[in-house]
Amino acid sequence: MNNPPFNGDKSGVKYLKPYLEAQSLDVVIIQLGTNDFKARFALSAIDIGKALEELILVIKAFYHGQTQPKIIILSPPKVYEVGSYKNIYKI
Repeated sequence: MNNPPFNGDKSGVKYLKPYLEAQSLDVVIIQLGTNDFKARFALSAIDIGKALEELILVIKAFYHGQTQPKIIILSPPKVYEVGSYKNIYKI
């Protein structure tokens, strides 16, 4: 959901709407990424939850008055801080 400062606009909400417009969906699967846990973003669990909520609200608003697709949230696996990744993730 956040726009990474190092490579431009990568907002999930911005990319979501064209996909919703182009497809007829029964199910939307949102897989949370490990990028949200990168220390450089300094996101709390609350920040990540709010971003997820925003995605869900956009989906529900898009389908307002229509049959809502089921929304499935997938969590990333546990991230272990090892090797060169030790300084990247804050878990």
